[in-house]
Amino acid sequence: TGAVVPTDIQNKIIDLVDSEAPMLADAEMSSMTRGFGVPRLKSIAAGDAKGVAEGTANEDEEDVFDLLTLDGVEIKKHVVITRKMQFQSIDAFESWLVAHLGKRIRVAKERLILARLDGTAPDGGSAEASAKIDAGNILTGQSYTDEAIRGIFAKLHPAGERVVYANNNTIWAHLVGIVDGDNRKLFVPDSMGDPTVQGRIYGAQVKADPNLADNVVYVGVKGQILANNFDDLFVFSTIEPKTANTITTGYSLFD
Repeated sequence: TGAVVPTDIQNKIIDLVDSEAPMLADAEMSSMTRGFGVPRLKSIAAGDAKGVAEGTANEDEEDVFDLLTLDGVEIKKHVVITRKMQFQSIDAFESWLVAHLGKRIRVAKERLILARLDGTAPDGGSAEASAKIDAGNILTGQSYTDEAIRGIFAKLHPAGERVVYANNNTIWAHLVGIVDGDNRKLFVPDSMGDPTVQGRIYGAQVKADPNLADNVVYVGVKGQILANNFDDLFVFSTIEPKTANTITTGYSLFD
């Protein structure tokens, strides 16, 4: 790119690439380095708590567990800069570049989360069927109505803060227009605090997520996505001996 090397230019870069990752930000993060497994209690086959006659034993508890295991996916991004450009580019370029690598890797992490929720293979990894959303909680052909929203919220069993994720177009072209039986808007705008929060519906935060397609909405409970950083974000630079080019690389091992 020649855009960052002119002689007279304001020392800042306007970034038109959206790098928000709200679903990643809402996940419960851990940092286990050698592996990532989560035992899950799927059901109580026998022996749940119940009333019994005086002096009578209850049935033995029988629980059904499985293990959700995620191996980790290498996420990388790099940029090659010539020696000449290093000296001639504006000062803001180098600091912007490091921040840019970090932001884009965050976006790649969120896309990995979306692949896991959809039950598809993420880039650089394989599919994990146990990680995907239950088929009964994947709804298609839904209308943007009060009844549909309430039906979706009714499927959320864990206690906690409910969150609606959708892209900007879906939020403002559809979700904002939902009304109740008295023709009152369900969407309440909220411009305070988190800039990704556009408003609330029935108390649930509505967050703008640019990684989602039009008419795709995820509704969940904050902290119910479990994610693991096997290795924290690592940004480093190396110089190619033959060309003197500098390669700046961002790396993370995540799942």
